[in-house]
Amino acid sequence: MSLTDQLQGDLKAAMKGRDAVRVSTLKLALAALRNRQIELRSPGAELNLPDSETVSVLRKEARHRQESIMAFQSGGREELAAREAAELAVLRNYLPAELSADQIRALVAEIVAGGISDYGAVMKAVMSRAAGQADGKLAAELVRQKLQ
Repeated sequence: MSLTDQLQGDLKAAMKGRDAVRVSTLKLALAALRNRQIELRSPGAELNLPDSETVSVLRKEARHRQESIMAFQSGGREELAAREAAELAVLRNYLPAELSADQIRALVAEIVAGGISDYGAVMKAVMSRAAGQADGKLAAELVRQKLQ
């Protein structure tokens, strides 16, 4: 079963259980997946997104929620921040665990020890080896620290 199928099944279950936050979050996630599917589709062709692309879209949605939480908290809108946090918790159920800072630091050290010293090349290697499990901002910061 693909991740998209799991999302659709969970949406049905949430609708039956009348879980409003879960329903709205899953509907928005599925809409984002459909939009991405449309972006990638060539005219007249059907395209099913692979799970790696689905995870990428879900990470983007989670990142939007994190940014919204910070914006709402800085604006004193705690009730809206709490709603975004609940949606973020739903999305995290479908995402693989992210690498810790120490794990990313070890990966960066391994790549730099392999002879790569160009920032762009190191970042590309880190992000490809982390397979979507590393936070890009954190990885960039750790690469900068290591190369200085």
